[in-house]
Amino acid sequence: MSWFIYNVCQKKEVEQKIYEEVKQVLAFDNVEAVTYEEVANHLTYEALSNMNYLHAALTETLRLHPAVPRVTNNTISNIIKNMPLV
Repeated sequence: MSWFIYNVCQKKEVEQKIYEEVKQVLAFDNVEAVTYEEVANHLTYEALSNMNYLHAALTETLRLHPAVPRVTNNTISNIIKNMPLV
């Protein structure tokens, strides 16, 4: 999540698109007057399913900064070849 927030903060146009999409999907006219509880009540699986741009931004963040580092597969012969001689 920290990479996602960092990436969104770096691109103001992406932040604005996500903001507009969330506002539209949750159907809030005056976002400044909305409480945390109101947002939590409106934030359902169906609402999240309709946030395509948010999904794309999260997916791109995971592509750029994977949660699990890449693991390269080595064969036994490659490992033995690269072992230092004692």
